[in-house]
Amino acid sequence: MNLSEFDFPFDSTLIASEPVLPRHAARLLCLDQRSGALSHRQVADLPDLLAPGDLLVLYSDGIVECCNAEGEAYGVERLQRLLLTHADQSLEQLIPAVRAELLAWRGVPEFDDDISLLVLERP
Repeated sequence: MNLSEFDFPFDSTLIASEPVLPRHAARLLCLDQRSGALSHRQVADLPDLLAPGDLLVLYSDGIVECCNAEGEAYGVERLQRLLLTHADQSLEQLIPAVRAELLAWRGVPEFDDDISLLVLERP
């Protein structure tokens, strides 16, 4: 993998160096997977965005950048498919399933980077 492929020019004024106050005003970039439309929302909008039973999945880049023996990254699309495959499982089953899949993908019993995964279900 060529790490320079992950270098992107950006406007540094758009990157937060401190948390937004009040915290509920933090921005969210939302993707409607049905239409492909992007919208800019705020954390305070989460109750309007999530229906009962919906999951909010937060993950570190170590998951999608986890490479197999050939140097291929796991990727966002593969993670989406994995989450959909296990969508009918409990949260207690989902997270170990993701870890097991990543270990199988990696082919060795450890990771080069952190793999953080937080899954929240709206009651």
